[in-house]
Amino acid sequence: MKAYTFLIRYRLPISIIVLLAGIFTNFAAGFWPAFPLYLIAAILIFSHFFFGPLRLIQEYMESGDMDGAEKVLNSITFPNLLYKPIRSVYYTLKGNIAMSKQDFDSAETMMKKDWTWVCR
Repeated sequence: MKAYTFLIRYRLPISIIVLLAGIFTNFAAGFWPAFPLYLIAAILIFSHFFFGPLRLIQEYMESGDMDGAEKVLNSITFPNLLYKPIRSVYYTLKGNIAMSKQDFDSAETMMKKDWTWVCR
């Protein structure tokens, strides 16, 4: 499980390294030997922006570490690129964390964003 957590946490830098290895292989040996590297890099980049690191929040939420969960949520730069059900979870968790900090205005805003994405 630690390898999976490592992959989720560092998926974007790993994909950039794999993409650079693919480019090098493309120049050295041609396109088809580099194709698997391009495919792996594309899948990693796509999953980074489409699924995000929300799997990492589970450990923090189970242990009650809301600051760690908030840190993971704040690492998501483009929440609008997330897949709709995952985007809904993102806004729900942001609202829950805001409620735990007694910031009810922000919590209400996040919960409303959650429902606007679910209803579309």
